[in-house]
Amino acid sequence: MHTQQGLFAGLFGRGGVEAGDEAWLQAMLDAEAALARALERAGLAADGAGAAVTAAADASRFDPADLGRQAALTGNPVPPLARALTAAVPSWAAGAVHRGATSQDILDTAAMLVAKRASHAILADLADAAAAAAGLAAAHRDTIMIGRTLLQQAVPVTFGLVAAGWLTAIDEARRGLARFRALAYEPASHSRAGVGAGRRCGCRREDRAGCHPAGPVRSGRGRRGRRGPRRLVGHAA
Repeated sequence: MHTQQGLFAGLFGRGGVEAGDEAWLQAMLDAEAALARALERAGLAADGAGAAVTAAADASRFDPADLGRQAALTGNPVPPLARALTAAVPSWAAGAVHRGATSQDILDTAAMLVAKRASHAILADLADAAAAAAGLAAAHRDTIMIGRTLLQQAVPVTFGLVAAGWLTAIDEARRGLARFRALAYEPASHSRAGVGAGRRCGCRREDRAGCHPAGPVRSGRGRRGRRGPRRLVGHAA
């Protein structure tokens, strides 16, 4: 079981889910490495630059606390991370680090990587919970209990029916999470900043950061001012 210390660790990092500093840092580095590989493939970085950046993009080589202190100057940890990663690669590969990307590209892509990686553990937990609920529904299909509505006693039901309701809710959550995992989330290679005038910089499947998007997911406001996901589809304009 993965354990973390922190105010929200029990909420966002239970069981096998990793959502702490190291998970976020590695996800940001994976996004940067995938971008470097895509740049090399597009002819916008030196041969071997993608591999060089990927080799350096190991979270254990960076200090999250130091990056966090520097993040206070820019509002997010991506600029200091990009500088540190640039310093960690050979000089001839430095131009492949963060080229054509914005901080939001890296952060949003990292968020989707953290979420997708967490979904493995969450789906396993949901499968266990569904099996337990199904067992209760079968074992107690004839077990009578008081029905309640708004905390008031109502028509009797069976405990098996209640457990079946839990199973239905769990199955709906599993289907929703499976739909999320089926979405195509790929690293940030489609920034409006562009990676070159009129040049496309798509990622091959093997170059991706562990997910398959149609573009980095941006948070945006709808017409009524509510926050919601907005996917930037297509390549650099």
